[in-house]
Amino acid sequence: MFCSSLGLARRAGAFALLIGLCGLPLGCAGGGKSASISGKVNYNGAPVTGGVMTLTPATGSAVVVALKADGTFQQTEIAPGTYKVSFNTDNVPDMGGGGGPEMPGGGPPKDVTQGKGIPKPDIPAGMVMKKVPIPAKYKEPGTSGETWEVKRGKNKKDFDLKD
Repeated sequence: MFCSSLGLARRAGAFALLIGLCGLPLGCAGGGKSASISGKVNYNGAPVTGGVMTLTPATGSAVVVALKADGTFQQTEIAPGTYKVSFNTDNVPDMGGGGGPEMPGGGPPKDVTQGKGIPKPDIPAGMVMKKVPIPAKYKEPGTSGETWEVKRGKNKKDFDLKD
């Protein structure tokens, strides 16, 4: 009889533990990459027609996002948080051929969050990716003056860079 009570107590304890775990917030169990971003980057009112945007958190790895030929961008699987945002168009050819930017050094930079090369953006027919020179201050997260509070779910923001 004692053994039967002990077995029942163990099962009841395991059940209580399971019920307690079910009450935990989902953010603790899920990892945290549950945000997506999209928007457009303009410089002096015109689209930035290629390059990259980098989101740099206070701690952790930066997220590198390709800019499409129309200045738009989108990225999924971003961790919510506050990011400093920088932009770089140095690797875009002066006269594009529609195939995406050529990167010096034998290939595209690595996306430091996912270990993948930056995807070549989709370029609609008739659009040409060409270099849009932007001021040097936008190339570094510490000097760009741009930040983004990314929240869970869908986030949309346009960036209007100026001289």
